[in-house]
Amino acid sequence: MCFPGLRPADRLPTALLVINFPSMNAALASEISRLTPAEKLQLVGELWDDLAASENRLPIPAWHEKLLAEDQARYDANPTEGSPWSEVKARILGKS
Repeated sequence: MCFPGLRPADRLPTALLVINFPSMNAALASEISRLTPAEKLQLVGELWDDLAASENRLPIPAWHEKLLAEDQARYDANPTEGSPWSEVKARILGKS
């Protein structure tokens, strides 16, 4: 994430990456810390795509399922409430 005014000295030291991610070795953490912001963003995208394509799906947290069920229940109780995405997008873009 990019924060305006963030100086290199404000960044987390590479050692913290290793502490927060014990399975990540120091060499890998050091290489990641040397990437440019654009390269880091590309790496995040590639990691995300790899996770999405993986057969080993991450479990959905129970609180996500609870929120989805609550949203579905609200919709089921009043399916005409709300606006379709096309209308919302037009309002956001000032085209309504």
